[in-house]
Amino acid sequence: MNLIYSTIDDHRKTIHYILGKIEKLEKKLKHNLKSQNRLTELDRIAELNPLERLNAIIDSRHAIYYYPDFMLEDSFEYIEQLAPESKEKLSNKLKTAKRGTLKKLKLSLSLK
Repeated sequence: MNLIYSTIDDHRKTIHYILGKIEKLEKKLKHNLKSQNRLTELDRIAELNPLERLNAIIDSRHAIYYYPDFMLEDSFEYIEQLAPESKEKLSNKLKTAKRGTLKKLKLSLSLK
């Protein structure tokens, strides 16, 4: 009888181990899908001209830090062409900008 209980216990441990591995793989797959979606979105936005790209970033649901700096580096000269409500949205997104391209963009926006 003890042999049966021991075998059942071994099978139970194996099942828990396999379920743990499956859970880890599901998390990794979910993370990889999120990363792939982000890269696809960034590729799409990178193909836009600078003004369209700036408007897409302003209208997105993501924080400004979601986008790499190079996507905003050529945006400075297009700030004047933005609609007032877009400038307001951009200003709100840039409130916490402390350095780099985002800080320069924030300063450029405040000067216009």
